[in-house]
Amino acid sequence: MCVAVLAGLCTGLLVAYVKLPAFLVTLGMLMVLHGLASLLSGGMPLDAAPSPGFLWLGSGHVAGIPVPIMLALLAVLGLHFLLRYTVVGRRWFMVGTNFNAAVNAGLPARRSVLLAYVVAGLFCALAGAILTSRVGSGQPNLYPDLEFATIAVCAIGGIPLNGGRGSAVQVVCGALIIAMLNNAVVLLNLTSA
Repeated sequence: MCVAVLAGLCTGLLVAYVKLPAFLVTLGMLMVLHGLASLLSGGMPLDAAPSPGFLWLGSGHVAGIPVPIMLALLAVLGLHFLLRYTVVGRRWFMVGTNFNAAVNAGLPARRSVLLAYVVAGLFCALAGAILTSRVGSGQPNLYPDLEFATIAVCAIGGIPLNGGRGSAVQVVCGALIIAMLNNAVVLLNLTSA
C-alpha cells in the first residue's frame, strides 16, 4: 500500500507541480515500476506467504458472494460517493475540466491533482493485493497489456482522456463490455493473431 501511495505521490508531484503531461508521466511511472519489479524479482514470480487470511482476499466467499466482487463493488460505491457527494470530488471534476479556471477561481488545484493521484495509488494497491491473493504469487509479467486494456475500458465507458467528466459507473460499464468481448473471443475460439 505504501509503495502504491508513494508512486501516486511522485506521479502527482510531477503532474501538479512540475507540470509534465499527465498521460506521459503516468505511463512513464508504469514503466519505471514495472522495470523495478522485474529487477527486484529477477523476472520470476514470487510466491505469496501461505496465509489463509491473505488468500481469502482473492478467493474467499461471504454469503456465497466472492470477496473480490464485494471489494470491487465497495470500491465503485466509495468512488461514486467521493466523486458525486464530496467537495474533493467536485474539485477533481472542476480541475479536470479546466485547470486554469480552477486556479483563477481560487481552488487548490495543484493539491487536488496530487490528492487524486494518491487516491488512485490506493485503488491500485487494493487491486494489486486482490490479484496477488487470487493468483497466490506476485508476478511482474502477469498482464503485460493491462495499461492498454485500462485505457480501452475508460474510452469505451465514455470517459475522455483529458478528464473533467465521467463516473465510476461508466468505468464499470466499459469493463463489462471488454469482459464480454474477451469472453466472446474465447467462446468463438478466435485466434488473437
